[in-house]
Amino acid sequence: MYRILILFLCLLTAPMLRGQWAGVPDPSFGNGGMVCTDVNGFSDGYRAIEELADGRILLAGYASAATSEQAVIRAYYPDGSLDTGFSLQTASLPLPPGMDIQAEDLLLLPGGDALVALHMANGANGSLILVRVDASGVRRTSFAGAGLLPITKAGASLSDVRLAQGPGNTILVAANVQQLGPASIMLSRFFEDGTPDRSFGTDGTRLLTYSGAGIQQTALATSHTGLIYVSGEVLTNPSSAAFILSLDVNGNIRSTFGASGWFTPPASLGQVAIADLQLTSGGAPVFTGYADQNGIRRMIAGRLSADGSPDLSFGNQGWYFAEAGQGIAWGTGLAETPEGGWVVTGGAYNGTNSDILVAWLDADGAPDTRIPGDGLVTLDLNGSNDRADALYVRADGKVLLAGATETTNGYDLSLVRLLGPDQSTGFNAPEEDALQLRASGSGIWIASSLRGNALVTDMGGRTLSNLSLNGDAVHVDLPRSGVYLVTLIHQKEKYSARVLIP
Repeated sequence: MYRILILFLCLLTAPMLRGQWAGVPDPSFGNGGMVCTDVNGFSDGYRAIEELADGRILLAGYASAATSEQAVIRAYYPDGSLDTGFSLQTASLPLPPGMDIQAEDLLLLPGGDALVALHMANGANGSLILVRVDASGVRRTSFAGAGLLPITKAGASLSDVRLAQGPGNTILVAANVQQLGPASIMLSRFFEDGTPDRSFGTDGTRLLTYSGAGIQQTALATSHTGLIYVSGEVLTNPSSAAFILSLDVNGNIRSTFGASGWFTPPASLGQVAIADLQLTSGGAPVFTGYADQNGIRRMIAGRLSADGSPDLSFGNQGWYFAEAGQGIAWGTGLAETPEGGWVVTGGAYNGTNSDILVAWLDADGAPDTRIPGDGLVTLDLNGSNDRADALYVRADGKVLLAGATETTNGYDLSLVRLLGPDQSTGFNAPEEDALQLRASGSGIWIASSLRGNALVTDMGGRTLSNLSLNGDAVHVDLPRSGVYLVTLIHQKEKYSARVLIP
């Protein structure tokens, strides 16, 4: 378990322990790798995280006061300092009075705007609203009128909203519906201006039900071809059953996926819950949650084939398992790494309180052994309960964890950045010994003590420059801001590093 003493020792011995830094808090971020914020002295927490094009970190969550709950939307600079110029304050929005408000999800849109999904509740009644803002947090008033899009269903309470990008820059929204009768899932699709896409379902909305039993969604993902994947639970008495459902671009259940469109984990795993769902670049569903069997709860990750069956080439016959703490561990979120592997976050109970659990996997679901502890790291931030409810993997491999940590004032907002594995994997030496990059104006300076050719590519793989290095620094102009990859070819060796141009 990494504690503050270990981090301090790492700082003292950094030149000697460079390769062992992987998986520990990044000392260049915030206060020893962490930013912790108490808003109202009660329970606060982040629910969603995204990275803006200029490297700033966008976060959404909630802060509780004595008698109410308010949404929190903040932006931080890459070093962990607060962007005080980010202007979205939910208290200034024209929302109904007397509502408890949480920010539950974020979606970055083409062009740099962001959507914030808010859940509003007054007692047992809940409704949703989407807010579209620019990169400075200013409402985009051309969206649905004043930048606000209410989402309601007559006679029903909505909760747990999730967002995803649909085909043709449309916006897909999933929410749980509770009304008379079994719970269901509502999927709605909107154009960029906030008007309903009436080619989807009925007038832009599709209601998902399950054979008389209640269902609720936990995650939403869409492929580049427009296929839709929803994870969740079928609510049965006295337990529940996890599922992943696949729909086509028009919202119709795909009978060729799983059992008539539904994948359910095998009974041999015990009680399974799915908390998050993402897709590989090839469109394969990857998910995390937990499997509870014979009193042991383990973090899981799984990958499915195109037909909805477990991908047997992933992990152990399609599954990765991690046991930690006192036999109680779980997954809450996952994200793909720049190398095609996966980072899974969650928690583990240590007998007294809950710690953050993070697993690094390679592309085939095996533990990434570049991380000490066979790819599995436990973080105890404040000696009490800690949560990581959302994560983001940066282009340089560093991992951002957003959630909450318990203090004497209740739960505070927490944001942690972890150092990722050595990015020289696949090369013959650490790139930091051979290749140095520095952003400068509209481009980058490239320097190396070695002689060879340097290729500059964007993250789509397009070569932007091919130049010779002869021991001197060279400046390369780049067309726009973004993340770029520089690869130095020296004799038969390769060295690679990424750089962010703000």
